[in-house]
Amino acid sequence: MNLVKYIKFTAFLSVFSLLIVGCNKKKDDLDNNQYISQDLVNQKGEYNKKLIESDNPGVIIKGVEAYASSYLYNQSNLINCSGMSGSESYLHLHTSSEPRNNMFLTQANQKENYVILKMPSITQIGRMYIWNYNNFAKIDCALKTFSVSFSSDGHTFTPFDDSIYSLDRNDGRSDISFNKINDKDYLDLKGISAKYLKIDFLSNYGGSNYGLSEIRLYQYKSVAKQGNEVNLNVFPTKNTSINNICNGSGISEINSLEAKSSNNPYFMYKSQKKEVTFTLNGNYPIEKIGIWNYNDPEKLSCGIKELEIYSSINGKTFDLVGKYQIAKASGKDDETVSTIISLGNLSCQYLRFKYLSNYGGEEYGLSEVKVIMGKGRVSELDIEHTGLFSSYRGWTGADGIFAVRTNGDQSIGGQGKAIFNFSDTYIGEVDPVSKLRKNSIFKNNSFGYFDSKMEFVTDSPVISPEKMLDRSSSDAFNWLGDSFIIGDKYYLTSLYMAKEGVLGFSQRGEDLVRFDIVDGKIDFNSKVNIIDQDTNKLSYFSKDGSLSIIFGSAYFENTESAKSLNPDGYIYNFGYRDDKNSSYTRGLVCSRFKESDVEDFSKYQYLSNDGWVDDITKTKVLCDRVSCEMSVTEINDENSPYYGNFMLTYQKDTVGNEICVSVTSSFEEGFNSSTTIYSTPETLVREGLSQYNAKMHPVLSSKNKYVISYNLNEGGGSNLNASDGDIYHPRFINLFEI
Repeated sequence: MNLVKYIKFTAFLSVFSLLIVGCNKKKDDLDNNQYISQDLVNQKGEYNKKLIESDNPGVIIKGVEAYASSYLYNQSNLINCSGMSGSESYLHLHTSSEPRNNMFLTQANQKENYVILKMPSITQIGRMYIWNYNNFAKIDCALKTFSVSFSSDGHTFTPFDDSIYSLDRNDGRSDISFNKINDKDYLDLKGISAKYLKIDFLSNYGGSNYGLSEIRLYQYKSVAKQGNEVNLNVFPTKNTSINNICNGSGISEINSLEAKSSNNPYFMYKSQKKEVTFTLNGNYPIEKIGIWNYNDPEKLSCGIKELEIYSSINGKTFDLVGKYQIAKASGKDDETVSTIISLGNLSCQYLRFKYLSNYGGEEYGLSEVKVIMGKGRVSELDIEHTGLFSSYRGWTGADGIFAVRTNGDQSIGGQGKAIFNFSDTYIGEVDPVSKLRKNSIFKNNSFGYFDSKMEFVTDSPVISPEKMLDRSSSDAFNWLGDSFIIGDKYYLTSLYMAKEGVLGFSQRGEDLVRFDIVDGKIDFNSKVNIIDQDTNKLSYFSKDGSLSIIFGSAYFENTESAKSLNPDGYIYNFGYRDDKNSSYTRGLVCSRFKESDVEDFSKYQYLSNDGWVDDITKTKVLCDRVSCEMSVTEINDENSPYYGNFMLTYQKDTVGNEICVSVTSSFEEGFNSSTTIYSTPETLVREGLSQYNAKMHPVLSSKNKYVISYNLNEGGGSNLNASDGDIYHPRFINLFEI
């Protein structure tokens, strides 16, 4: 055999052996798990009898691995985002192209066909969404019927139920949404606790293989109401059995302090560490905490005897709640809760347990912790809207997000198409697997339309200024501020940014841009610049650099067309005042104008200590430590404690992890002391990021649920945006009362 033939032959053997290893990887992996002699899964079947439907998805389960009975197209394509239009959300679409790289397919004519999804640790599972196989060449291989079973140890699987599930097929068109399962959008696994989920393929649509495109799993999440359970995670998230103390494993029912715990140590956790921190994945009013002590009959002495509980909103500063005694467990199966601790309605986003003593053991352990909601304000992750603004194709991320409805109705709960405007924007592609950006261009602003779905405008002209030498001798670009609607005209704040200074940009002016709205969309050819070059009515910068006043951070349209409760015909324009000679830090200021006077800056008025005046420098501070972008929203829900008042939403100190609200009944009176409603978690778990400019969006909100965004970006010169396309897009939370 000559050298060339030998190289080809050995390469063939290598590929063949890799294929065989890949086909058997599932078996090898599962066989390497510790074998539990008891029938754990059957025991789990006796537990979790009382399951509850998940009314909404929790956080996506990350780190899932896929192991198939066989594969022609790699099993990893099922769970690695390949072919998906964005990250994490069930709202994303799957391509029909490149099936070998983007989809999963078994080998042909196999007697047994299945896939096993392995979680990093035992997890309480809620919803499962499935995108069926979608390439026309083998479209008949799409999965038609299947069954589901689960396991804690990977050896013994118990059916989730006796159902055979049917999965809708596709027709090979690109950009498909998830497929219906038994005519529902998803399969609800109702909070089962499992490490392994097995999907047995029972039939397809006539092909000799079985195929799927993508599967996304979400943690179980109770609906937020008094008496329901807050679904905890150990923080920072760790893929170890420490999650057993908050994942429902070995517990007879979810969402109840009446639950019984197993005496099997496989479902518990103990270690020499004397501290654990939980995230509630949101800010909730906490009424009670139930603790099931360590219940291994051989190691009861490891149970916690005394502990301190601390709470935190921001995940950095923890306050002592109290010191508590925990009853010793009995070691019997079906153990009732050891201790229930009442906390009133403690507002909390993070909890920390510090173990002071145990019952004599060398380690410290617990079986389960359940947190029960009380009454009060809730701020929690908004999976749906965050998903709308995660995109791997075309528009792939931006900041500076503002929105208005084109019909003029800007009230919470109103109807109609909305225009979104963004500032710095990436246009191009993101590799769904590696997350690397490719073929990207960077624009200083962009647009989009929302009417139940997002439509990004990737070819909109960049709003850019002509160089104005009396503002700066440097070249300039525009960032976009808030916007408003008057009739069929769309007005947009345009910030004149000179390319100068330590940060590479410096604001040197501010103008308005006007467009016509035609058939619900912007006519970009109708652009009119309304320049505030000489009057200093939209912004002001003192010659010595000590004072700057910038408007356009938030508009409130107190008009009949905007559907405000008590219209006075004014549009209120909010901004911020930075004064190096004052004790305040970035103060909120307010101006106003009549709709008819929008383009006559001489008619603008400014709220001062002496009322409404025409001097921008006399503006008084209405709230301290606000952000450059924010919102002022009228609360029009009659059931809200804030009905008829105005809510200011902002990021404390512009850049940071605290989202704050403040309320007033009158702008003239100023806003009351602010409250931190949510702490953005990203910078707590990853370095090199920044979070900023939170605001409420009436166009996305309902009367009993307020949608708030904040921006996530690379920070501190980390240059992460190029290597991780999942960073740079808005995140959303929901704010409401229970």
